[in-house]
This record gives sequence, C-alpha cells and structure tokens, in this order.
Amino acid sequence: MERIHDVAIAGGGIGGLTLALALANRGVSVTVLEQASTYKPIYRGEYLQPRSQEIFDELGIGATIEAVTVPVYVSRAGTEDDGVLMDVDTRSFGALQGRNGFHRDIHGAVLAPLRRLSNVEVRMGARVVDVKRESETWSIEMPHSSLRARILVGADGRGSRVRERLGIVASERRYPGAVLAVTVQLDDEPEACSENLLGTHESGLFFPLPNRKARLYLLVHEDERYAWIKSQPDRGLSHVRDRLRALFPRLASAVARIGSLSEFQNIPAYHLTTDRWVVDHAALIGDAIHCVHPALGQGMNLAIADAAELARVLAHALEAGRTDAETLREYESARRSHVTYIQKDGDRSREMLLRRDRMTVALRNRVFRNGARAQHAMRRMHAVYAGVEAPPSPLEETLLSLALVFPSFDRVLAR
Repeated sequence: MERIHDVAIAGGGIGGLTLALALANRGVSVTVLEQASTYKPIYRGEYLQPRSQEIFDELGIGATIEAVTVPVYVSRAGTEDDGVLMDVDTRSFGALQGRNGFHRDIHGAVLAPLRRLSNVEVRMGARVVDVKRESETWSIEMPHSSLRARILVGADGRGSRVRERLGIVASERRYPGAVLAVTVQLDDEPEACSENLLGTHESGLFFPLPNRKARLYLLVHEDERYAWIKSQPDRGLSHVRDRLRALFPRLASAVARIGSLSEFQNIPAYHLTTDRWVVDHAALIGDAIHCVHPALGQGMNLAIADAAELARVLAHALEAGRTDAETLREYESARRSHVTYIQKDGDRSREMLLRRDRMTVALRNRVFRNGARAQHAMRRMHAVYAGVEAPPSPLEETLLSLALVFPSFDRVLAR
C-alpha cells in the first residue's frame, strides 16, 4: 500500500527547511522535495532579523546559527556627499540585534538536524511537475516518481509551480535598476555595523561577514545605467569599483581586489503579492506569496517567520483532523498584516531615499540626523522590522514619523 505522508514541502531552501524542522519537532512526518540534485554552495550573505534568531533558538539550532554568523550592533545611514548622518547602536534597544552570515552556512545549520530525524525525508532532484487533489490526499508528480500527502506546502519561490497549480493569483512588478552584490576579503575584522549610503545614481550597503569578510551592495537606480555597466565589462568594472570606493573609502584596498564583474551577483528585485496564501489542505510560504526589495534585508526572514507560524497551525489542524482553508487561514491572518506593512513601508522609504528634489532631500537628511535622538521611535520601528512587534496603527505611524522629524515628539511616544 502506498505510503501517505503528513506534509510534503515543495522547496528545500531556508524557509522550506525551517518549516520541516518546526513540524518534525511537533511530531509531524515531513517530506521535502528539492528540485536541485545537490545543494551547491551559495556564496551570498544573509541578514538575520532578531525574530529569525528567536525561531532558530526555539528549534534548538540557535547556538549553531550564532557560531556561523557575526553580530550587527550599529545601524548607520547617510549620503555620499554628507557622509554618515545617523549612527544608532541597537544594543540600547535591548535584545534586538541582527546577525549576518553566509547563506550556505545558515542553510547547512538548518539542514543538518533534519538529516538525523526519522520523521523527515529530504528528496533531492525532486522537481514538482504537477499536483492534484484525489480523495483525501494530494497526488504530487515528479519526473521519475510520485507521492501522496495530506498537506501540500509551496516553498518554491517567486516562480512557484505549486502556486500556479493551486490557482492562487500573483501580482508582480520588477523594481528598476539592479542590486549588485559582492563578497570582499578585508585586512581586518569588519565593524559590527550595517551601513547605507545614498548616491545620485547608485547607493551602497555594507554588512559584515565572518572570517574578515564583508558583503557590499551597489544599488544601481536606473535600468539604463545598469545596461551600460553590463555591456562594457572592463569600463563597467572600473565604474563599479570607483563607485564603491567613493561610497566606502575605508574599503579601497578590498574593492581594488575585485577582478571581474562576474564576481558580482545581480540579485532579482521584485514586489509580489497574492490573492490568497491558503486553499483547502495546502498553503504557501516565503517568496511564493510575497517578495520585497532585497535592500530591506527581509525576504528570507519573512519566510522563516511564515514557516514558524504555519508549523503551529498545521500541527494543530492535523491533530484536529481539519485542514480546510478556513482552518489554515489562521496562519494567513497571523502573518499577512505584518508582511503587507513591510512591503508598503519599504516602498515608501525607497521612494523617499531615491527622490532628489530639494525638499525631500532636506527632510530625509533631517530624519537621518535625528535618528539617534528619537530613541523611542527608532526602537519601535526597529522592533517592527525585526519581526518582534506588530506594525503601528495609522495614528502611531504618524506620531513615529513626526518624532523622527521633530525629536520632541519622541517624549510623547515614550509616555
């Protein structure tokens, strides 16, 4: 008789594996279907928000994650012309510090305990071709095999095949320009800070990595400018290195060691939403249902938080024998408002950062300069982006904005 699995997860990225570990710890049998034949090293950095670290602690892998990442205590922002205007040490906010590490190490830390669990199977080379609901189970077809499962979860990214087969409608738009990322070797240990510096046509981001490395991002604002960079490899490389040196002068020697444009990754930048997150006996997580601009440092973290919440809801639903859409919608209700806020606030912030009219620039720089003075407003917004507090109401959001322009309002918020 064919075995029926409790939950099948299409997609073995960090989000899908986190869901598998969370379900397995609750006694649920899980099969992860990963289309790649092997896990190849992905040489990119990942920023872990505090909520993601809490979830990994709850799953029993917090110490492993901490060992392969470095802390990010200080948040800096400013402009190429004016330098650093905001310098906020998040340790003053309590236990709300981020960490940064290599994707391959974080992924490996989640995968390792799954390999030791008897109620988890990770199938490689298992590309989902089709899914059909038959009687009380899903029939999941792959090129050379099939399986049956009570619950199906799509953790298969922005181009989700599962989403398409479930009939969930996605709305997608691409952000203009490009996000170019490169890992550089430093001469000394990096500062435990993130840094965001705005330029006219390009902006730069800095994040520390283990082993005296750092991750640099060059955000090219216009499609035409990126097309020029890409079309002329030698001149394009010289331009990119010149821009990174101008934004981060202290890293000039590390930037000089970048030998080719091929060392840069062009990270896709999309905004994606869906009409639903769940249907009867199935759900989606991560980029399959929401994408944000990568400069926000949120994409993987939103998927990890999705996984933790969905695991809780699925475990209870399976125990109760009710896995219909109405039951599973508890997961969507718990998560959607936070994701929607991050997407909308991220777009508003991005628009403000990129505008060049005199009034917006003056207002933006005032906000930067006041960041360290408006401690309550900064702590509150940091906690929302960290995933540990709910988004503000419209009234509170207005007061938070006022506090960043006029720090005297911060005392009102603190009461």
